Amino acid sequence: MSSPAPSPVQDHREFLLRWFWHEGDNLNQRTDWFLIFHAILMEAYLAAGGDHGLPSRGLEIGLLGLVTSALWLAIGVRNEWHIKYLIEGVKQPELISSEVAHVLRALLDARDQQPRWVKRFHSVPIFGKIVPFCCLAAWLVLVLQRWLTWPWVSLGLLSLIPFGIALISLRPQFTSELLARIIPAPSQGPSNNQMQCS
Repeated sequence: MSSPAPSPVQDHREFLLRWFWHEGDNLNQRTDWFLIFHAILMEAYLAAGGDHGLPSRGLEIGLLGLVTSALWLAIGVRNEWHIKYLIEGVKQPELISSEVAHVLRALLDARDQQPRWVKRFHSVPIFGKIVPFCCLAAWLVLVLQRWLTWPWVSLGLLSLIPFGIALISLRPQFTSELLARIIPAPSQGPSNNQMQCS
């Protein structure tokens, strides 16, 4: 039995809220599937290097792990920017109902009262950037250690760390110019098409 089709969007406020929840669901589902996928892939890679392994010693599996980790990381960065824009949008009474905007701002203000060490941990950058980067680093070590000695593996890993730090510390910015472009213009009466039809 198929699920019922979603009701049509009534206005920009409902559209914004639906997109807000959709992005959060995307992050959850992608994290679940990528973690499951990489766990299975790592098991296959380690098995491929055993006595009954592939002649390539699992190089193609390791490269697949590297590529998918890099893609997961790029998608996580993009997802963080989307969620930041949507949160800032939902906080604006011009974009959403004043009641919803007030409640969200109050909740975010209450969250800012948490201890400093707690406030540093945000789920979106952790599951969207830090975990994928750790998987990427793990795959790099797993692939390189089968062909190189540990000093060369360490050098490869150290060369990846500055890139990871720069990417993880990158924060989305929400400018007032962008907000002005997002806020819908007030309606100016019936459109030309409506006037012609009447």
